[in-house]
Amino acid sequence: MSDLENRMSESRTLEYKEDLTKSYLKTVSAFANYDGGSIIFGVRDNGEAIGIENPEKLRLSVENQINDNIRPRPRYLLEQYEEEGKALVELKVEAGLQPPYYYQKKAYTRNDTSTIEVSDYELNDLILKGRNLTYDKLPSPNQNLTFNKLTDTFQNETNNTLSTNDLPAILGLYTSGSGYNNAGLLFSDQNRFPGIRIVKFGKDENTIWLRRDLENISIIEMMENALETYRQQYQPEKIEGAKRIIKPMIPEESYREAVANALVHRNWAIDAPILIKMYPDKITISSPGALVEGVEPDAYLRGAMSKFRNPVIGWIFLRLGYVEGLSTGVMRINAPYANACQKPEFEFLSNALVITLPVLNDTPHLTSEQNQIYQLFKTNRELSLKEIQKLTGFSSSVARSNTNFLVQNNILERVGGGPKTRYRERTMR
Repeated sequence: MSDLENRMSESRTLEYKEDLTKSYLKTVSAFANYDGGSIIFGVRDNGEAIGIENPEKLRLSVENQINDNIRPRPRYLLEQYEEEGKALVELKVEAGLQPPYYYQKKAYTRNDTSTIEVSDYELNDLILKGRNLTYDKLPSPNQNLTFNKLTDTFQNETNNTLSTNDLPAILGLYTSGSGYNNAGLLFSDQNRFPGIRIVKFGKDENTIWLRRDLENISIIEMMENALETYRQQYQPEKIEGAKRIIKPMIPEESYREAVANALVHRNWAIDAPILIKMYPDKITISSPGALVEGVEPDAYLRGAMSKFRNPVIGWIFLRLGYVEGLSTGVMRINAPYANACQKPEFEFLSNALVITLPVLNDTPHLTSEQNQIYQLFKTNRELSLKEIQKLTGFSSSVARSNTNFLVQNNILERVGGGPKTRYRERTMR
């Protein structure tokens, strides 16, 4: 028996229906294609139970409609129970093992509480999932490939003397039955997949200082050239005494991991390059494609990645030392910013993952009082001095002096003036 009080709001895996209309079959398709879910009949959108007049008839209709309209047939369970004295029917749909599941020749997904048709890219991913394949394992359209760059890099990084002829098969880029796969094309000297576009801006996006397209080269060379461009732009030399010292403006470890993450996890079926935007105070790295199916943003940020989107590429990057493992990427990006005020940001879009790496400023160490004030602005866009006092419990003088310190060190900024003065975190531009 279900407890509606524990699930009052509709969600990605829960939908309410007042009565039986065939529109629910789209949601059956969506649940079967992804994470499964429940549809409860006899409940309004707001969670109010109104009941079903003839639950036995509804159950029979649902069973017949699913069996007649969803292909392939998903696994599901129908349960009948009473809530507040009213009869309800719950349809539990399991996540399917043979996607895509179609309703009227269309496949569906859930977008928060809505059901929508999948995009072409999502449909392609579902087809691959149903065949237990990944895009990098599909046969390459070009079978005349050479691997000079891969061979040289592999020998240098691993001290392995495998020949150019042997290496593709050993690394999973070639099989005798299917020939070279898409991963083989990406690592080859003849790679024609979309590469990396790097744009360096001046004071605003109308001022472009540098534009560089890394394409028609092995993704190993893309990785190397992206690092070279970063070093030229964000690793100035400073003379201290008789020494030349390089002081990176943005940690190389963070940038390197973010670029490797983009190459390993991007959706290569999307005909668009990885976009790296370089600004005076930050770098953004935009990787085409949403998170790999089955990985939620919170899990990603915790380092709980369960699989590579492109396992062949990921395994080779592991062998070369470009990445360390599934669960260490976010940690390696964040680690150099442990004592910094501004941290890397991760934005999860429907068609891209965007990572922002801020420039490390020479910010002084914050006292506990200063840090407590600073942390308020992680959940509050703007605050007045009185609001800061109330939230921290500090006296007026302590709140004012520490807030002024944060302003003077470009951590916070003032908005307005006089009695209406408010404060907010200084944003990256």
